[in-house]
Amino acid sequence: MKFKTLFISLLFLLSSSIGAAAKNIEGDYEHSIYTACSPTYENYTSKGCKVKEGLKIQRRNKSSFNLWIHTEADWGHFCSFRGVGHFENGVLMSKNIGCSVSIKLVGNVASVQAVGEHCSPSYCGANAYLDASGLKKKVRVIRHGVH
Repeated sequence: MKFKTLFISLLFLLSSSIGAAAKNIEGDYEHSIYTACSPTYENYTSKGCKVKEGLKIQRRNKSSFNLWIHTEADWGHFCSFRGVGHFENGVLMSKNIGCSVSIKLVGNVASVQAVGEHCSPSYCGANAYLDASGLKKKVRVIRHGVH
């Protein structure tokens, strides 16, 4: 009987900690990178073109999230992905035919990796990949009106 009680307690603790972690992941994650481009591009600098890559996570229901991913590559090529993610072994996963996208979250930093033969052809332009690391969660500042 003690084993059964201990087992149920551990399951409850595990499910509540996953639920608590899932609550805090919603938001926008992004970073800026430099890509190769022509000096005629609007965002050209001496380092190349400065572009933003990003991920948006929004709760869909109790067990899933809507995902939007945007990555950039050289010469204005990019990837754009939308899907529904579910947690599997602590990783947010979105699986479509021929493409699995995993999102690892460590604190306020996200990494995106796509695996499958249809990832780049379906979601990306030439020489672009649906991978990004070091995406930092944007902090939302709430300003209260002065009365």
